[in-house]
Order: sequence, then structure tokens, then C-alpha cells
Amino acid sequence: FGLAAAANAQAEHVSGHQVSGSAAAENRENDSRLMAPYKDRASAAITAEQPNLAPDSPEFRQAVQKKLAPIVEFNSQLLKDLRCLCGCPRESLYHCKCGNAAYKRGQALAILSKHDIGTASGREKARVDVVAEFKGMAAKRERKEKGKPEDTLGSGTHVLMVVPNEGFNILAWAVPYLVLGGALVLLVGMSRRWVRSGKEQLAMNVPAVIDDEDDDEYSDLLDDELRETD
Repeated sequence: FGLAAAANAQAEHVSGHQVSGSAAAENRENDSRLMAPYKDRASAAITAEQPNLAPDSPEFRQAVQKKLAPIVEFNSQLLKDLRCLCGCPRESLYHCKCGNAAYKRGQALAILSKHDIGTASGREKARVDVVAEFKGMAAKRERKEKGKPEDTLGSGTHVLMVVPNEGFNILAWAVPYLVLGGALVLLVGMSRRWVRSGKEQLAMNVPAVIDDEDDDEYSDLLDDELRETD
């Protein structure tokens, strides 16, 4: 899978993210070496299914490509799920054009070549294998960069474009939302307390209401005073 050439590109790339046109085309999802046995399998199937099609006809080639499409799509998605750790602006191995991405794509394809990715179950097993291998390499690289002991555990999930919702990752994602939820509950509670306190203070400042009997007596006294004045 062109690992030697990609390794040279990676060596030149160590100092930072450098785009290379040749590296961008290396070790792609439709790599002819990886796809060769599946192309042969598809061709044999088309010959059996449609014996009237000539092997060199456009229709035959189109039928073969159609059978290979699920495999190519799987390879593409897998490379899109893996992150290039070259220092680029968070690009996947599929999109990044640097030498490191080409090298890592070659590693992924080499692992895929050990599986039968012509079947759905085989592709799933291959995905698990590739992800586990890349997470292990990422964790080892992180330990080395941070000077941690070799026996230090590391998840290596930073090599994935999307961190899976499992284990500690769920807690890491949930904590900010829990904090926000707690702050909202506290704010609502304080707001209710302020409103209740305001109502009580207002009630203390409102003068007592005079009932009807007291109002009649006050009116009679006022009338008497006015008559005496006259």
C-alpha cells in the first residue's frame, strides 16, 4: 500500500502540516491493490449472472463497479471517521492532503486487507480492528509526547473524528449540561424567593383597609364638626 513512499512523506512532514499533491492521491479508498480480489469476485459474479455481457463492455464494467460500491463506500467512511493528527485544522484521513494522512491511510488499508470486506459482517469486524489499532497508536503517541510511562493507560479516542458515547466519554459530555441544569435550577429557586420576599414586603407597607362600620362613624363625626362650624 505504498507505505515506504508514504513513510518518506511523513518524515518530511514531521515539522508540521504540509500539503502534498502526490500524498493526497496515495492509499485511497478504491486502492487497486486492496480492491483487486473483490474486483475479480465481482467480475466472476457478473459473468455468471449475465453471460451475455462482454467482459470488456461498458455495461460489464458498470455492473462490476456497482457490486464494488458498498466496499468503496465503507472504506471512504472509515477514513472519514479517523482523524489526522498532523496538526492540521482537525481534518480526517480521507480529506487531509499531507504525507502523514497518506501514511495512515496505508496503515488502515493494510489492516483492511486482512479481512473479507466483501461482506457486511466482514466489514464490521474490519472496522472494529482498524479503530482499535488506531486508538492504540494514538494513546502510545500521546504517552510519548507527554513523557508518560509505557504502562499508563490512555483511550486514544482523540484519533476519532467523533468521540463515541461510552464510559468516561459520556461523563465528559454530560458534565457541562449537568452544570448548566444545576445553574438554571438555582436561578429559578432564587427568583421565586425574591418574588415571595417582594410580595411580603409590599404587604407590610400597604395601610389597613377601613371597614364599612368605621367608615360610617367617621362620616357622622365629620358631618357634626361641619355643622358646628357653620
